[in-house]
Order: sequence, then C-alpha cells, then structure tokens
Amino acid sequence: MASGIINQIKEYIDNNQNFLLSGGAGSGKTYALGEVLEYIYEKSPLASVACMTYTNVAVDEIKERFPYKNLRVSTIHDFLWENIKDYQKNLKIALYNLILKEEEQPKSGIKYKGETPIMVDFFNDKVINYKEYKKIEEGIISHDEVLKLSNYMFEHYPLLSGIIKDKYSFILIDEYQDTENQVIQIFLDYLQSKTNKINVIGLFGDSMQSIYDKGIGDIQYYIDNGTVKEILKNDNYRCSKEVISLINKIRNDSIKQEPSLQDDQGNIINKNGSVKFIYSSSTNINRIKLSPLFENWDFNNNKETKELYLTHKLIANECGFIDLFDKYTNKDRLIGDNRDKLIRHLYKIKEILDLYKDKNYSELVRKINIYISKSSDKKKLKESFDSIEAIINNSIEDIIIKADGLNLIRIDDKLTEFMTEKEELYNAVKTISFRQVISLYEYEYDKTPYSTQHGIKGAEFENVFVVLDNGGWNNYNFKHLFENTEGKESIIKRTQKIFYVCSSRAKNNLVVYSENPSQKMINQAISWFGSDNVAEI
Repeated sequence: MASGIINQIKEYIDNNQNFLLSGGAGSGKTYALGEVLEYIYEKSPLASVACMTYTNVAVDEIKERFPYKNLRVSTIHDFLWENIKDYQKNLKIALYNLILKEEEQPKSGIKYKGETPIMVDFFNDKVINYKEYKKIEEGIISHDEVLKLSNYMFEHYPLLSGIIKDKYSFILIDEYQDTENQVIQIFLDYLQSKTNKINVIGLFGDSMQSIYDKGIGDIQYYIDNGTVKEILKNDNYRCSKEVISLINKIRNDSIKQEPSLQDDQGNIINKNGSVKFIYSSSTNINRIKLSPLFENWDFNNNKETKELYLTHKLIANECGFIDLFDKYTNKDRLIGDNRDKLIRHLYKIKEILDLYKDKNYSELVRKINIYISKSSDKKKLKESFDSIEAIINNSIEDIIIKADGLNLIRIDDKLTEFMTEKEELYNAVKTISFRQVISLYEYEYDKTPYSTQHGIKGAEFENVFVVLDNGGWNNYNFKHLFENTEGKESIIKRTQKIFYVCSSRAKNNLVVYSENPSQKMINQAISWFGSDNVAEI
C-alpha cells in the first residue's frame, strides 16, 4: 500500500478518528485492511478488534491471515446477533413492536404471517433464535430480522452501545457499500454517541461496486458531517492498462485508477491488454465465440475465462438447463442454498457419479453406505455405475429409479413426500433429461465459464466476455446506460455499477457484446472503448 495512504490511516487511528478507505476494483482494499490490523496490533498488542465482512469465505480468509488473539472476525449478521441474543426480554419487546410497526407501516417492520394473533405476551414462553429460515410464531428469525432487531435494540437500549464500547476499541468493516442503511446507522450513529463512542471505526469499500438493492451504496452524509474521514486509493493492481482506461471512464466519481503492479525494481508491469465492444444484428453466442477475437481464449478453463450474463435464465439457455429452469416458478427452490427436496436428491446422484469418475472410492463408499471387501464387490459397483452412465441422457425419473434400484441413492421419505406434495411440479420435471441436471449442477458449482454479473463480484479472470442483455429485468437496462436516457436515472445508476463490476473483473482482456445496438449506443461505445475497438461481427 502506498506509504502516503497508510500514513494517513495511521494518523486517523492515532487520533481516534473514523475513516473510510475508498478504492476501485483491484486497488488492494482487503490488503490495506490487513496492514491496518498489523498496525493496530503493533501499536496495541492487547487491543480488542471486531472485523466484519460480507461473506463467510472472506471471514475465513481474514482469520487465516491474521490469527490475533483478540481479533473477532465475523459477518455483520453474526456480529450483531452475538451482541443482542442474550437480552431475550428486550428482544421479545423489540420483535413485538416491529411486528406492530409492520402492520401500521408496511415494509418498515417485521412481517408476521402466523394464524395466532400477536399479543404483548406472545413471545414470553419462547426463546428468540436466529436460523437460516424464519418462523416468527416459534420465535425463529432469519437474516433480515436480525438487522431490523439490532437497529431497534441499539436505538432504544443505549446500554448496548456501552457494552460494545467496553468490548472493542476498533471496529473494521470491509465492503461497507453492501451493508444496509440500518446497519451503518448502528455503527455511525448509535455507536458514535458522546457517551458510547468507539475509539475508531474503519470502513473499506467502493461505492461503484454497490450492486445489491439493499446496500447503502455510499456514506457521503457521514463524510460531509465529519463523522468519517475519507481516503481515496487510486491504485489498480489487477487490470491491464486498457481495462483500467475503460473503467475510469465508466466511473462517475473522483477515483481515477492508475496501473500499480510493479516488479522488484519498482517498474509498472500491468499488462497492456485489450478491450473490445462488438455487436451484430442477431445473437448466436456460439457463433460469436468463433470470432478471431477469442482465438486465444479457452472457455473450458473457467478459472481463467468467464462469460457473464445478467440473469440465471440467460445462462440456463446457454448452459443447457433451460427446460428445467422454466418449470420452476420459484427459482430459489432450484438454484441456491434453498433447493427443494427433488433437486437435493438429484444432486446426490450427480455427486456419487463424480466421485466414481474421480476414483474417490473412500468418499463414495461413505456416501452410498455400502461395504466393499472382495473383487466381486468392485465389479458389481462398476456394473452399477456403467448402467447409469448408459442411460445418462434419459429422463430424470429414469435416473432416480435406476439409482434406487441399484441401492446407490435410495428414494427416501423426503423425496416421496415431495412427489406427493408437489405432484404437479414433479410430473412436469420428471420427463426432462438428466443431462440438464448435470448442466445445472456444474453451473452452480462453478465448473462452467458462465456466471451472473452479480455473482462475479470480488473475482478476477484473465479474460472476461460480457453479454449485454437485460434478460427481461426492468431494474437494469444497458440501452439506457449507453444512451443516457432522460428520466431513467435510477436504472442508469444501477446498470452503470453492474457494468463497472463486470468490466473490472478482467485482468487482461475484455470483450463486451450487444445485439443490434442503436447508433447512439455505438457512439457511446466508441467514446468509452475507442473507435478502433468497436466493431460489427
């Protein structure tokens, strides 16, 4: 990190001032967070520090890099819950009042759909618990409710802020732009009162990478009123020079990045790279990828090359699970951690097929709960998997029945229950080829070049191919962005951020594609990419 910036942060820490490190993509913000931690513990070895970030993956990375004894690393949800969960009496009052608030002002409180009327003593005999799902009538809350309850608790019970102050001298928050306003309010309002002021609150992030609807985006209000001192970080250690030039034009703020990757002698070594905007009158992505532009790209190497779309549906079409996707009205039950019992069962089958293919026999035996002691057992196992592979393109139902008949993955009570309760959905899905399940599985577990433009945040690749297609999503519109359509400012701002995030994933080469763009779009592309880098194919 540039010495001037670290010296600024040290000065703010020494003077107990809150700070915000604002830096674009690839500027080394997380590395800077590490240097801040090192400085704090060098200065105060016994300091208690709370460090929060957005994902569990990032939490694990920070814990591994900085195993300080008094460092508490967690997601924001876990941190807040940890600090309110023991005050059950207050939590019950807060939950009751937020349910009443929701009834009076929808979307301002906590929604309750239970059949039993909520009375003031409704939660007296219950324990409020935080889980992956919500069941308010049993006192079970989930992610959204943790944030609302925490905000209420810190606002109405100032003693909580005092307890936090006694626990921690420093609070550091990574990817601040993705946190909700009610969370920022806890840290920069309630924890900054005259009696409860934390020594230093440090934030790290980039307002241009705020791509989630609930994220605060920026904290300009707190910068303007002096609560937080902003430091701009203009480095870019990730992208090629051409990509940096482009993303600087996409940004709409005071951050203008510069190539900063250096060799041992201090020479700048960011690659030159390339950026291209291509278009055609009709979309055939497979034909487009045959263009000479992609001749050195390996789309089979998903660690180096990524193909980005706005929605899962656009990917489903390209990746080969569109029939399966279309049958599910609730996409959350198909893709993500909330998969239904059918998809979970099908994934079990896919997993054992992979284990056998990879010759991971110890894990395979554990999964299918069989005992192999003789060569005849191995032969029988091979015959079983060969017989499934022989019908791998058959229907989902064929594969389920086959795996059950071979005692590999049995039809259990959960699947039977699904077939009964969701009979219409099961009947619609069961005739689809199991090959589509394989395609879905490989997409979900990052074994393909495809990703949504939201899902790619935080990653980086040598080559990035961005397809500009709104996918029927009204919140985004690339045409409005490139044409700067009057009256569409909120859509333009949202689209600009997602386009910035996509473009800044490219370490070396970036290609952006649009179907049948207007002349106004092409003109804007020329302005951003340069006339030599815009072409019809």
